[in-house]
Amino acid sequence: MTLCSFILEKQKHIRIEKIKLLYQHSLTPIILGTVGGLFLMAALWPSANHQHLVIWFIINVIFTCVRILLILKFRQKNPQDDDVLQWKKPYSISLLTVFLLWGIGLIWVMPKDNLSAVFIINTFSIGLAGAAISWYSPLRYLQISTISLALIPMIFILLTGARGNLLGGHCRVLPVGFVHGHQPCCCKKPLMAI
Repeated sequence: MTLCSFILEKQKHIRIEKIKLLYQHSLTPIILGTVGGLFLMAALWPSANHQHLVIWFIINVIFTCVRILLILKFRQKNPQDDDVLQWKKPYSISLLTVFLLWGIGLIWVMPKDNLSAVFIINTFSIGLAGAAISWYSPLRYLQISTISLALIPMIFILLTGARGNLLGGHCRVLPVGFVHGHQPCCCKKPLMAI
């Protein structure tokens, strides 16, 4: 065995162990995600569209069940060696779908013109990103992708005010011209460049 083949074999073994690790420890964040969705639904209930909240939560529960079934199937089959590698794609797809559901779903359920709802949803988005940092670190691309799916939709909302006139006037949190050092014409007071 050459040094190069030895290194490649070790790298493959590490990938296999990382995938096993994700399957072994994913039940907790899956269940916590659903519980978090229930808390979010309760927090937004007084101000959000109830039908949107219920639909979003039901879809969330369906994906939770699919992910739990995937993990149970993995544990039942107990794949070894190279067989574990084929389980990476279904895990990744199910995880990214759930984070896409959270990222886009939070925008969909967000009440229009309600700053407290934006704060609540933003807090949940940051919590999702924090969970992704800790739970999905074995596969870096999954970690970065889930963090992005959790935060980018809310960042977009905060930067553009796309869900309504949440931030007052025509000036949003960070107008595009402001980023480039130009003052937007809608602002009456001079702005400092970043």
